[in-house]
Amino acid sequence: MSGSFGPFATRPGILQRSTDFVDLVVRNTPEMRRLRLWGARTLDDAYGNLVGSGVGGAGCSQLMEGDVGTIIQTPSVSARWRVEESRRGNTSFQFDVRDFALAPGSIGSDDEYLFVRVQEMRKTTNAWFQVAAGPNAGWDIQGPILLIPTAKYFFGMGGAAVIVEGTAPAGTLCTFGHIPNLDETVTVPLPMHIIFPRPLTSVQIRNLDLANNLLVSFGLGMPMTRIVQAGSDIAIFGAPGITEMVLAGEGGPCEFSVEGVIDRYD
Repeated sequence: MSGSFGPFATRPGILQRSTDFVDLVVRNTPEMRRLRLWGARTLDDAYGNLVGSGVGGAGCSQLMEGDVGTIIQTPSVSARWRVEESRRGNTSFQFDVRDFALAPGSIGSDDEYLFVRVQEMRKTTNAWFQVAAGPNAGWDIQGPILLIPTAKYFFGMGGAAVIVEGTAPAGTLCTFGHIPNLDETVTVPLPMHIIFPRPLTSVQIRNLDLANNLLVSFGLGMPMTRIVQAGSDIAIFGAPGITEMVLAGEGGPCEFSVEGVIDRYD
């Protein structure tokens, strides 16, 4: 959904993740006209390489596009799944990961994590959200990065471990004790915004960088805390439910890891 953070908060959720099939759902807003789904096989690639960020990711590959309020399918899914239902108030992306295996910037396989983002076209402008000017002019503005676990994850019992590493971007102007800085003009890099398909019941966020501090919050409206250099971490157990986190490097790009336990889908 868009909410007060506009296209930076437009996010998908997982309805189903199984072998050869992924079903994602985006909640519609009155302003939306069309949606694009973007994907990558690593967290850094999903973020990209905004000027001054130091992340160095390759960026996402465009996977699918369609009108709001429809069920958008890749050809192999369309041949196997004839969906007649109407998901009122939602837009769905349904795909087989293998449909993208030969495309440039392949998003991987059912045995790997996938990372996806959504981009909006608004009715008022009839144009995709892009950065208009400045050092990142032309960059496609996308929502947070959704981590999609492996297909086997959904067939397991109980919770499942999630381990992911990435680079928190530098130059975001995020500061300790304040909510993440979200520059709508993207003149400075955006922080890295990750969302999870289910709440994390426990999580450990570790700073892997030898030189820089790591800033982290658990939502765009929550103040950032600081994890100091090399080897320090924040560990939370018995959490009421952490569904997202926002990360930034303080002083420079900052390598980090996130290890957590996430409830499986029933």
